[in-house]
Amino acid sequence: MQKLLMVVVMVSSFTACAADVDEANPRTSEREQAVTEIFSEKFDNLQPGPIGGQNGWDGNCTVTDGADKYLKCVGNRFANKEIGFHGAGSYTMLVDLGPNINVVNSTHGKIFLEGPDGYVFQVLIGCDNIRTAFQQSGPTQFLLTFPCQSVIGPPAFRVICNWSTGGRVLSCGGARKPADPTTFIDLPVGPIRAFDSVEIVTFDLPGASLFDKIFIWQN
Repeated sequence: MQKLLMVVVMVSSFTACAADVDEANPRTSEREQAVTEIFSEKFDNLQPGPIGGQNGWDGNCTVTDGADKYLKCVGNRFANKEIGFHGAGSYTMLVDLGPNINVVNSTHGKIFLEGPDGYVFQVLIGCDNIRTAFQQSGPTQFLLTFPCQSVIGPPAFRVICNWSTGGRVLSCGGARKPADPTTFIDLPVGPIRAFDSVEIVTFDLPGASLFDKIFIWQN
C-alpha cells in the first residue's frame, strides 16, 4: 500500500512538472493541443508547375520540387484557396515561408486570411524582414530581421500566430526553421474578423517569395 501511494505521488509530481514546462510556452502548447485542424497544405502531393486547379487552389504561383515541395511566387503572382467560413472561435496558424536570395525589396510578398468583411491579418515578407500586420493597413510588428540577400531558400522561417474571432490581440512569433517560435509579440488590434480563405500575393519585383507548410487549427 505504501509503495502504491509512492507511485501515485511520483506520477502526480511528474504531471505537475510537465504542465509547468508547457506553460513556459503556452502558445506552442495551444497548437499541440488544438481540437481541430481546419486547413493543411504541405504541397508535397501536388504536381510541379502552376498551382491553379490543384487541390482546390486557384492561381499562378508554382509548385517547386525539392526535398519538400514548396510554392514559389515570382513576380506578380498569386494563389488562393477557399476553406469554408470560420467564425467564432480561437485559432492558430503555422506557415513556413521566406524570400529567395534575389529579393531586393523590403516588401515583396504576403500571405493573409480574408473573410466576408475583408482582411483578417497578413504576414509580410521582405528581403530583410518578416512582419505581421492587422487587416490590410493596420498596425504592423516585426517578427524577424536578417540581412538582405542572405536567405537562399527553400522556405527558411516559421511563423505562428494565435487569435480569437472578435478578439483584440493578435499574437505572432517567428523563428528559423525547423524551430518553433519561442518569443511572441502581442499586437493590440480588433475586433478580429472571421475568415473563409487563405491567400498569397506577390508583387512585380525581382526575386520570389517561398511558402511551404500552411496549417490552421481551431483550439
